[in-house]
Amino acid sequence: MRRALTAVFMFLCFSLFGEAVDAVVFLKAHCDRLDVKLLGADLQGNLSIQEKNGASVISADSYRFVRLTQKPALFIKAEELLKKNDNAAAGKLVTPLLTGYNFHNAEARARVLAARIKLEAKQLTAALNCLKPLLDKPAADPENENFFYAEAFLMMADIYRTRKSLNEAMPLYRRCAELGVPEFSAQANLILGRNALGQKNYDDALRYLMRNVFLYKHGTPARRESLKCVVDIMAKNRDERLKTFKNMLAREYPEVQ
Repeated sequence: MRRALTAVFMFLCFSLFGEAVDAVVFLKAHCDRLDVKLLGADLQGNLSIQEKNGASVISADSYRFVRLTQKPALFIKAEELLKKNDNAAAGKLVTPLLTGYNFHNAEARARVLAARIKLEAKQLTAALNCLKPLLDKPAADPENENFFYAEAFLMMADIYRTRKSLNEAMPLYRRCAELGVPEFSAQANLILGRNALGQKNYDDALRYLMRNVFLYKHGTPARRESLKCVVDIMAKNRDERLKTFKNMLAREYPEVQ
């Protein structure tokens, strides 16, 4: 069944857009890998590929999985439609991807894109349903997938927080923060820090906020606000480190003063 779904996905990519994509094919024999140009696929899962020595066919029963090293045209087209606010058309392209297949770093990307489409239409429950399967499915290829997992956890956490369901939201913010993806993890750290601050748990608040100050670069979203919160907490508690961080805030973000 899984092989069939993979074949359907690849067939859709090529039949809809007719474009080859760069990929790595992991073979069953000797665990070999081939860096190829993926030219096409049929509904049985047989792959048409282009190598240096020419074109050939890899039968469905001779490979374990395929990793795309180039964003497929299907994703690019859907993202373009989403930017144009054509949510319905974008959704039609992404929906076939959500049935599941064995492309590393593709399912998480597809689910995040589908969730964005649902959020644009203010369909919060539908967005959650797009993302929930990732909760119990560890990233098989963390180097390529963590970016999308971090965005997914942050999106789900934000939805739960909007609904005042903090028991569901906070663990997801922590999972997002632990992935260390600046674009999303910094925002999760800031929210976790503010939540701890609201509970007068100053040690935990500083722990989350300091992550942003020391782990992420100057232009990272939420870093400036995190440093400002650190200074406020230290001023309130007469922390001996206040002068150091106050000087850091003035030097790095003079507009805050």
